[in-house]
Amino acid sequence: MKQLWLILLGTIFLFAQQITVKETIALTTPQEGAFSHPIVSPEGKVFFTQLNYQGLYYLDSGNKIITVSEEPGAGYEPEFSKDGRYVYYRPYRYENARKLSSLVKKDLIENNQNVLIKDRRDFTSPKRLDTGAIVVDSNSEILSVDENGVNSRTDYKAVAFVDNSKISVFHKGEKKSLAPLGDGHYIWPAVSPDGNRLLFVKAGKGAFICDLDGNIQVELGYANAPKWSPDGNWIVYMDDKDDGHRLLESDIWIVSADGQSRYQLTQTSDILELYPAWGTDKNTVYSGSDSGIIYKINLEIQ
Repeated sequence: MKQLWLILLGTIFLFAQQITVKETIALTTPQEGAFSHPIVSPEGKVFFTQLNYQGLYYLDSGNKIITVSEEPGAGYEPEFSKDGRYVYYRPYRYENARKLSSLVKKDLIENNQNVLIKDRRDFTSPKRLDTGAIVVDSNSEILSVDENGVNSRTDYKAVAFVDNSKISVFHKGEKKSLAPLGDGHYIWPAVSPDGNRLLFVKAGKGAFICDLDGNIQVELGYANAPKWSPDGNWIVYMDDKDDGHRLLESDIWIVSADGQSRYQLTQTSDILELYPAWGTDKNTVYSGSDSGIIYKINLEIQ
């Protein structure tokens, strides 16, 4: 069956699905710094980092930039408590040419912090479970981390990590190593909000959705840095092109989780939008850009 696309005044109708880009707003300025990789906390604060994940920052209610950390690595895949009061991040340092990482819990209200893991070689970025626990993968063991130390646990919902270019899924106390499309380099794995599906990208092949056993359900095509919407019905991603040396184009798109409906959110010749993230609902998307400006895109999905 042919798909009929009707575009009128910024609105697209896809099989009775109406999507409108209402406005795009610049949240930061070049004078404030060059920022990237926005991510939104459960209470709606917009966090971001600088080049090479240096530092971690957020915008307060008055759009003032607040510094959480200026440490290297602090901006790489931070995680939040359920209520958004605490942010967990993983800064690193070098000692005798050895990279040592720590896991820090920062109280955004009291502005104090606890170091939960200190100077360890190998553990992943933190993930939040539906129970509220924060977990990391350290040498193929899931660890639950709190102020009292590090403890093994098995009573968690599915979470996914990259493990030696494959995907590790931890579910109901078991670790499963997945390579749904055979050998290769797997990146950006993410379990769906309902806990039943896995989104990932295989380098050179594109983005896919599979079940937790690795059975492919949907092929999404070229879609870099994909992220689930809060309701699990949409995926936002960047469509970027390069010449092997530098980035030439990049725009933000969304695609339905069944792969049937797709819409371009940005179409700018002078801005390369990068690394998108959803807000607290499906009607808000954030992105970085080649100029270091963080943008907010207000949508209406009906």
